[in-house]
Amino acid sequence: MILQKKYQFDNWNDWDHTINISATNFIKEFGFSPNILLANEYTYSQIDFITTINPEKKQNAKRIDGVKELEDKNDINLSVYISGKIEINFCIDNIEDKQFILVYDDESDNDTEEIPIESSPKVLINY
Repeated sequence: MILQKKYQFDNWNDWDHTINISATNFIKEFGFSPNILLANEYTYSQIDFITTINPEKKQNAKRIDGVKELEDKNDINLSVYISGKIEINFCIDNIEDKQFILVYDDESDNDTEEIPIESSPKVLINY
């Protein structure tokens, strides 16, 4: 089962709040927590940029592999958003700038396609 709904960022500085509010709306509407956020590369680059230059957001960025300190805090590349029980993986899609789609995918289709393993750990935001 796949559920999805489109949202939009109005202000890059509030990207994390926008995701949180949108995820809460998604849960109220569908009864499931979204686990995927689809957006285009430009939208993700703006999220990474704001996280890099904003000290409050930068301090919430953590490495997925559990290492406490980021090696280079000037090169943040987020791949997951976590807030409480909400965990949303970032995926690139071809949609308009500033728009994003929250998706709940229960992954029950028994897809056997292999998932590529990334060579470097990505960064997540913990809100």
